[in-house]
Amino acid sequence: MSLRYLSLIVAVVLLAACSPVTQENFAKLQAGMSRAEVEKLLGKPGECAGALGMSSCTW
Repeated sequence: MSLRYLSLIVAVVLLAACSPVTQENFAKLQAGMSRAEVEKLLGKPGECAGALGMSSCTW
């Protein structure tokens, strides 16, 4: 296995370990929560799009 390939695997594992989106945090989500409450649990979203006064975000 090349050093470059091994470095890529290590980087992916470390980035995945830093994600606040866990099964435990996901289970704490409830209908009617504000975006601020969701961000407190899951951190900042990776991407958001909005239309007609509504927004959709992905983590």
